[in-house]
Amino acid sequence: MAADAKTNKSRPPRKGFVTLPGLGKHQKPETVEIFYKFKGDYLSRCLDAAATEFKHQIFNSFEDLNIPKVVAINGMALGGGFEMCLVCDYRVMAKSAQVGLPEIKLGIFPGFGGTVRLSRVIGIDNAVEWMAMAVPKKPDAALKDGAVDAVVADDQVVAAAIDLVKQAIAGRLDWKAKRQEKLEPVKLNQIEQMMAFTTAKAAVLSKANPSQYPAPKLMLDSLQAGVTLTRDEAVKIEAQGFAKAAVTPQAEALIGLFINDQVVKKAAKKHEKGAHPVNQAAVLGAGIMGGGIAYQSASKGTPILMKDIREEGIQMGLNEASKLLGKRVEKGRMTPAKMAEALNAIRPTMSYGDFGAVDIVVEAVVENPKVKQIVLAEVGEFVQRQRVGTAAPVELAVRARFNPALEKSWFGSLNQIINQITLLSIILTGAALLREREHGTIEHLLVMPVTPTEIMLSKIWAMGLVVLAAAALSLNLVVRAMLQVPVQGSLPLFFTGAALCLFATTSMGIFLATLARNMAQFGMLLVLTIMPLQMLSGGTTPRESMPELVQTIMLAAPTTHFVEIGQAILYRGAGIDVVWQPFLWMALIGAVLFALSLARFRKTIAQMA
Repeated sequence: MAADAKTNKSRPPRKGFVTLPGLGKHQKPETVEIFYKFKGDYLSRCLDAAATEFKHQIFNSFEDLNIPKVVAINGMALGGGFEMCLVCDYRVMAKSAQVGLPEIKLGIFPGFGGTVRLSRVIGIDNAVEWMAMAVPKKPDAALKDGAVDAVVADDQVVAAAIDLVKQAIAGRLDWKAKRQEKLEPVKLNQIEQMMAFTTAKAAVLSKANPSQYPAPKLMLDSLQAGVTLTRDEAVKIEAQGFAKAAVTPQAEALIGLFINDQVVKKAAKKHEKGAHPVNQAAVLGAGIMGGGIAYQSASKGTPILMKDIREEGIQMGLNEASKLLGKRVEKGRMTPAKMAEALNAIRPTMSYGDFGAVDIVVEAVVENPKVKQIVLAEVGEFVQRQRVGTAAPVELAVRARFNPALEKSWFGSLNQIINQITLLSIILTGAALLREREHGTIEHLLVMPVTPTEIMLSKIWAMGLVVLAAAALSLNLVVRAMLQVPVQGSLPLFFTGAALCLFATTSMGIFLATLARNMAQFGMLLVLTIMPLQMLSGGTTPRESMPELVQTIMLAAPTTHFVEIGQAILYRGAGIDVVWQPFLWMALIGAVLFALSLARFRKTIAQMA
């Protein structure tokens, strides 16, 4: 098409017109279609600036055809569809139709000449409002702003478009002048441009923080850089800005939400007739995507559980659902009372405890096939066990990430490393302190210029190095070399977490040693301490299967947070942005245990003196 257009653009005007087949009244934005078709490899295949410029060539070549072009809009012309409408010289709109450029909602902005052409057709102020608000425009509003040239009854839209073509061919309409205004820079001087963009940026960026939502700023920067340029130069600037916006995490999340929303709607329509009643729904994964799904369910009157492994994700999901419900209230589609009722129907959770009663589960976790397999295996096994009336604990299927056969030995090997660190740190520090007391070593230290704090830190430091070395050897020689279990995340980050856990557990070992008079008493205290630390921390049995009271109590144990970061880093490849809270918890718990141990150690030394 582009080649043909270039060949014909210099020919004299022909007495005819071009028609383009539409997608009906439920057209999807072209940009989203691109994401949908190239999902999984979109960064390298279609979202770079060069690929976007190729799309521009097609649009530009069509616009440059030396014939009058009139579009009849009789449905939803959004995104890429409306960008094609802007390519035409005249636009006729049916009364039931809607137009707009809502790409900002997807974390991107119009990428096929929309920012360039719309700003030249309706002005900078109106164009920014259209794109930043991302609200589809009805005929009266579109006509008022100058985005369309006529509004007619639905059954007259094609006839009206043909009439405009005839008038243009007859010379009664200067269609070339209409086209020319889109090819030239915006007709504003520098002062007028500065005032327009200063006002626009102040209004838009006050509601959209660029660090959290970069698309509006990228759109404004692109638009501003292109207003003084011709169409061909301006669309190159737009392509570069679009490529930057398209690769942001925000764009990936919002587009994923849109696609999943379309898939859910399509599947719902397909199975609606034969489906059983849904009294309780659940969504796996919160965030923006999970919050959108929870909103869809709650707004239809179906209670929904929203599960995530992070409190930040849950809060983001609740915020997204609240925002979407609030927009319905603003538009008069929902009362505040109904909004409150819908929000109450969304119940956040970090466990599978109530999943046994759900009728449908929607997956909205990170776009990683292995992670999806893991999560679906977990909830599937849990629901199955609950439905047959047993409370047997769910064995974490997260091992499927690197072990498709679900061999238990593979899963247990990494958990044993975590348990080993805990066990050795308590035993070695406590036993060493008791032996030094029995052999009088501490009495010799008391005559030296060292403080109890220094003695404790030296023991924690020495025993910690031994434990870390043993854990590193076990992880690399046994787990990775012999069992050939691949570790997904950063080992330095994992051992940083191990060091924090060691700080707490070695302090605990010293505390137990100060309570015991001999090795026998220490052994008894050790059993009473180690068993709950290991069995209730989640390293052996999933915490989701435990009573909520036990889960709450175990948050005071450093091993609980160590197991959490160990599974997140080693199994799922998580970074510090995901595990910073458990890190902080272990540091705080370690500080408390060190203070208690130091106080007890000082008391013991005072008694010995």
